[in-house]
Amino acid sequence: GRMWRLEKGTFENGAIYTHAATFKMAGDLAIGRAADAMDTFKKILPTNPQNPVAVSTNEPYAFGNFCCGPENKNFGVNLFSHFTGAYAWCFNAIVEKMIGVEPVYTGLKIEPCLPSEWDGLKVRRTFRNCVYNIEISRSESRSGKYEVYANGIKLDSSIVPVSSTPVEVKVLEK
Repeated sequence: GRMWRLEKGTFENGAIYTHAATFKMAGDLAIGRAADAMDTFKKILPTNPQNPVAVSTNEPYAFGNFCCGPENKNFGVNLFSHFTGAYAWCFNAIVEKMIGVEPVYTGLKIEPCLPSEWDGLKVRRTFRNCVYNIEISRSESRSGKYEVYANGIKLDSSIVPVSSTPVEVKVLEK
């Protein structure tokens, strides 16, 4: 019953919803569409020149919950900056799905879904009092298939087990 009371182009009634865009990013990454996820990420960034601060009224460092949709007289204006779960969902999509470093019960699952223009990256992650130094390297093939090595030993899966000492992780694209 809530939607009928909302002005057109606001909240769930036709707004450009940042929170939902982060779910789209995660969905794209789940099916291997890193380029689409990166495109969505760039579009929702507060620094996107297609949504200038002069129009959105959003702080240039903050996500808004939504911008008013095209059916609203304030099209493009952000009415609620910082009032969103989009920060957390965007962080989840980028770190756990795109970079592919996801905590699971038995350790860290490392399954990157990187945009093709990325050659690789390094990340340091502390999980269950263990420091993981992770280096992900791309190959010319851009196959999206990776082999995971922990302290020089090739693993049979993408899960690096929890350890009581630091772990050097190499993730090599085949």
